[in-house]
Amino acid sequence: MTKDSNLKTLLERAVVKVLVGDTFKGTGFFITPDYLLTAYHCFEDFIDENTLFIKSTVYGKLQVSLEKDRSFRNREIDIAVLKLVRPIEVSDYLPVGLLTESQATDDILAVGYPAEIFSVISGEIHGFSEQYPHKFFNNAMKAEGQSGGPIYHLATRRVVGLALSVYKPDVMTDGGLAGRFEILFEQWPELQALNQQAVERWERRFKEGEMVKLPHFSLSLLSLPSRWWYYGIAGIILLIMLIFIVMGLNSQKTEGNCSPAISGVQGNISLDCSK
Repeated sequence: MTKDSNLKTLLERAVVKVLVGDTFKGTGFFITPDYLLTAYHCFEDFIDENTLFIKSTVYGKLQVSLEKDRSFRNREIDIAVLKLVRPIEVSDYLPVGLLTESQATDDILAVGYPAEIFSVISGEIHGFSEQYPHKFFNNAMKAEGQSGGPIYHLATRRVVGLALSVYKPDVMTDGGLAGRFEILFEQWPELQALNQQAVERWERRFKEGEMVKLPHFSLSLLSLPSRWWYYGIAGIILLIMLIFIVMGLNSQKTEGNCSPAISGVQGNISLDCSK
């Protein structure tokens, strides 16, 4: 398994579909074994809270409740905190982090379910604006269904944003807005300690994944520089030729120095090489 595919697998295990009843509304993701984040606008018009669910490739369909005191219905923030109604053992969750303006142009991954199909889309942070103090621009958001999904920052290995909206092509081509988490940490002080546990677990899983992959690459001949690949093939050919030469010399020596002799009453043939 390559490094990229291993990361994709870990992300997919923590990312879920958000449902109202059986109707797909957007993407969400675990940040602790009990809590998830998504975009508030994904389900803001739902009527019965008993119809709010998530669907995970690992844990199946689970009922969740909206944590209203920790959520932000305001479209300028648009963050919803969900909690499992019946807690289960969840081991797949993502650490969140904060961005600074110095990280503009950094590489990111937008993870989610555009058109209800799991996707990991690479892109870049495109900057910050005073007009949207709780958001940042990026070019990794492509379609509906990504809303509520994590924006993963490759350099820090943290989720630094929440996919919120995609610009119309006549306004901005290939661009979207993601929510930042500063205000979420302010509103939810306990999140700092919970997130530290997620950080430690994620780093451990990430490193364990790298350790598993190392033997695969170190034993692969094709992963060596091209000149060493040719040297290795040439060495093998020379070794085979040398073996055949030695075998030929030994065969000639045996034929010249050994004579057949008959021994025993049953006429067994043996080679007398004493001459």
